[in-house]
This record gives sequence, structure tokens and C-alpha cells, in this order.
Amino acid sequence: VRYFASPDRAARAAGRHNGRIIYWAARESEAFLAGLSGFDGPVLRMEDGFIRSRGLGSDFFGALSVSLDDLGVYYDATAPSRLEVLLETAAFPEARLARAAALRERILGARLSKYNLPSEGDGFTAWPADRERVLVVGQVENDKSILKGCEDIRTNSALVAAARAAHPDAFLIFKNHPDVLAGNRPGRLGPDALEAVDALADGLDIVDCLDHVDVLATMTSLSGFEALLRGRRVETWGRPFYAGWGLTHDRLDFPRRTRRLTLDQLVAGALIDYPIYVSALTGWPCEVEDVLDQLDAARASEAPVGPTGRVARFLKGVAASLDRRPPPAY
Repeated sequence: VRYFASPDRAARAAGRHNGRIIYWAARESEAFLAGLSGFDGPVLRMEDGFIRSRGLGSDFFGALSVSLDDLGVYYDATAPSRLEVLLETAAFPEARLARAAALRERILGARLSKYNLPSEGDGFTAWPADRERVLVVGQVENDKSILKGCEDIRTNSALVAAARAAHPDAFLIFKNHPDVLAGNRPGRLGPDALEAVDALADGLDIVDCLDHVDVLATMTSLSGFEALLRGRRVETWGRPFYAGWGLTHDRLDFPRRTRRLTLDQLVAGALIDYPIYVSALTGWPCEVEDVLDQLDAARASEAPVGPTGRVARFLKGVAASLDRRPPPAY
């Protein structure tokens, strides 16, 4: 494996050595693709997997899973991805579905999520039980999944307004994205949207939130997938990978997604077949169940704290990029 700072240098080297190019999908731009234009070999887009780490990626905690996609990228609804094709066409044998069901139960039993951040308090205990409770999950507003997967609703404030219009009598709860709350990315609510919200769930673990709500409203957040695992009603105003299969209540259409999936078929495709997992203990490839075991065991240790300040975060990122081993995930 060789690392390059520019796409044209990577393309020349890959061409000389009959290699392939892997790049972070979020870096893709017209200029970036122009740098790769002279290369006609394999090109893979890389993104974090759906069970990632104990700590935020924007705080440079290393990923325990990634997706490598030779067709597109799972959050870009403007074109097919390998995950979408897999979910639309793959056969799911009974043994694979049984494994998916066991995996789903393992995730629920261990109370695991993408980032596995602990709750700071128990504010959810004050949410009323005699009203419908709707959780609106905020996102990073310049995220590619919004740019490539949404239409008229593209901000957290617009999502709150839409959720309030759809649920006028509900107890509306808003949860900022962890990266926004950490000050790493944009996406704060405007004053009007804040007035439409009954409670904030900042600092609460997403799993605790999902245990205490009836509905999750989102544009494209992975929290919608996590809510499906827990049997919650999921309403989407964008085109996330888990929508359009008959499991969610969608405001947009999905012309390419014609198949109706069961929850375990979705789990098999998204958590077993699509990502690649790496052990935090050895740095070697492993199975998703191994990663769940490691994340669950790590709960006995103190939760990780990300570096504060731009300089500290930058230096941690540099250190991680210079180390060929996976950076500590917890």
C-alpha cells in the first residue's frame, strides 16, 4: 500500500504497477476525478462502516469498519452503489438470515451503535409517556449524504419544521449530531426551529433515546437504520441507503429500489456483506461479530476523550496517518 497526496500522482503510480486506487469518497470533486482520468484500472471509494468505533471520527478515533465500493458510495442516491445493487438483487440464504437475526439481537443486547458514546445524564426520563414522542436527529449540514440524498429539505431547521407539521401534537425531541455538538462541523438549529422543539437530547446516547421514543424523523442519518433495528417507526425526508425498501415511511421516491426487504435481509446486506471489519486488537481483518465483542468489552474501560482545539485534532490526525497500524478505536 502506498499513500499519495494528489490523485494524479496516485493514478500514475497505479498505472505503472498495475495497481488499484482507493480514496475517501468525501474527497471526490470534479478536480479530483480529473486527476484520475488517465487511469483505467480498478477504482474504489472508501467510507466508514455502520459500526465504526468508540468515539467520533472527527476526533480521529480510528474506524473498525469501512466500505469499499467499486460502483458508487452508499450515501449518494443520485447513482447506484454496490450496497444498493446488493440489496436489490442478492439472494439471502436462510443461514445468512439466521446470522443477521442473531447479529441484530447481539447489537440490541449490547446496546451498540455507530460511535458508542455514553449518555451524560438521563434527561429522557422526563419525556412524557402520554404523548407521541418523535426524535428528530440532526446531521452535519454539509455532509455528502445531504448534498447527494436530499431535495427541498436540506437543513436541520427545515427537518424540525417538517416533523412538527407532520406531528403537530407530538412531544418533539431534537438531538444534535455529535460532530456538531463537539464543534467540529456545522448544523446548529435556528431560533424558530428551537421554539418548535420540546426537548433536546444533546449528550444522550442514541440507544437511550431510541428506547424512549415512538418515531424517528431524519433526512439521511444512520440513526434511522439503528431505529429500524429497534422496531421504531422511521420517517425519512431524504434517500438514505436503508429507505425505499418498504421498511420506512418515505417522503421521497426511490425509482431504482423495487424490492421489498425484510429487516434481516437489510441487516445481512448492510452489516455482513457490504463492509470490511478490522480488529482493534490485531489490525487484521475480522468478522462483524468480533468487532461487536471488542466494543462490548471496551465498555469496562473509561470512555475515550477526543483532543480539544483545532491544533490538537490536527496533530492527532497526522499521527494516525503516519502510523500504518489502525489508530486506537477505544
